[in-house]
Amino acid sequence: MRAGRHVLIACLITAQFLLSAQPPFVRNDVLVGDPAVSYGSVEFTPDFQYMVWGEFAADGTDNMVMWHCGVDPDTGDLIPWDGKGFRAFESTGWGRANSPGRDALGTYYSGLNRLGQIVLVRPTGPTSGTVEILPVPADISRRGLYGVDLPADHPGLGYVFWISNSEGIIAGPGDPRVSRVRLQYVSLANPSVVVTLQDQARPPVPNAFAPLDIAFPRNLRGTSRLTSGVRLDGVIQIVDFNLTDPAPPLQRLVTNDPVTKSDAFGWRFGAQEVLMSGTDFTSGITQIYTRPSGAQYFTPVEIITPQVGTLEPPVFAQSNEHLVFEGLGYTVFQVNSSTATFFGTTFQQKGEIWLASVLQNPQRQWRLSEDSDTAKFEPEPFVGRDRAWVFYSACPEGSELRSTTINLRRADTPLRTLTANVGSEWRDY
Repeated sequence: MRAGRHVLIACLITAQFLLSAQPPFVRNDVLVGDPAVSYGSVEFTPDFQYMVWGEFAADGTDNMVMWHCGVDPDTGDLIPWDGKGFRAFESTGWGRANSPGRDALGTYYSGLNRLGQIVLVRPTGPTSGTVEILPVPADISRRGLYGVDLPADHPGLGYVFWISNSEGIIAGPGDPRVSRVRLQYVSLANPSVVVTLQDQARPPVPNAFAPLDIAFPRNLRGTSRLTSGVRLDGVIQIVDFNLTDPAPPLQRLVTNDPVTKSDAFGWRFGAQEVLMSGTDFTSGITQIYTRPSGAQYFTPVEIITPQVGTLEPPVFAQSNEHLVFEGLGYTVFQVNSSTATFFGTTFQQKGEIWLASVLQNPQRQWRLSEDSDTAKFEPEPFVGRDRAWVFYSACPEGSELRSTTINLRRADTPLRTLTANVGSEWRDY
């Protein structure tokens, strides 16, 4: 017994020495895929088996083709190399597939074809998949289509949710032609029935967003809940809906602090749920909230303020995507130099991609993106066999997305298992 304790203590001392001996993290940010192809809306399935993405026509139109491919868990390389594994369906920039879902049958993604029909795709391999048209009326004004990442013990099929514009208009959230927006969903167990969760007026001012578009509807990943936004006493608060409740599920207020939430992402993390939200449109701060699983209200517990290195403030932190590595939580996000409009800031201004620890003491941050004057946006984490990477989109500053080629880049992170560091050149934290 005494010898065993000595061995354990020696192992712990060795592990601590290896960690402390690692030099500082050094950025390694590389171009992946075909530099002549325009990669838009890159997402990964919840099991990290497939990359789902849309190929922009880059000809000034809104046309896009949805693809999926495999990803090598050891190298982060695409399978095949250019990401053109399975050509799923023809879509548009507004109707493209967003975050994939997961249910009892596995992973899936969904978007609109160019007729306004909802398409459901289930990958069966890097170059194969099944394609289904859901039996709901076509509506070309749908945008922001998402799947739901259900818990592992959920027994049935999943859900698809989206936003619809009034007047049947194909447009973004601040278009002055749109008077109202609706948050809607279908259950894949009964896909012919569309359920409306919210119906909100858009402020009658150019570029103004309705509350649900400010907070933006998201699946609280790992649960059957959706989060969205409402305006109360001049503040955007978060509400949620449990899709397993009888339709339509009741709206429940889940935040009550005096801070406007923007682009809020939620996820289940062990016995608690985490909400990560921008606090307004002019700062780089992300507010972290938590609540015990099953509780109603989120409580603010942590603030992440990126140590911006190359941008002129103010900046807007958004696209907070979570990842869990060896039991610890992190977020990846973008910050950009500011302009007068959301889309001008998010997709056209010089940017940086960041990784930060969540609910760790001390808090740590790393800038992952290389130094350049490019617009950088939509970071997506990928957790491989023994390390994690972050993929993101990049294009020349000031570019019009429909007319330019959007490159796909992959950045190393400091997240790598201890055994993978031994005898390697990797620089860990």
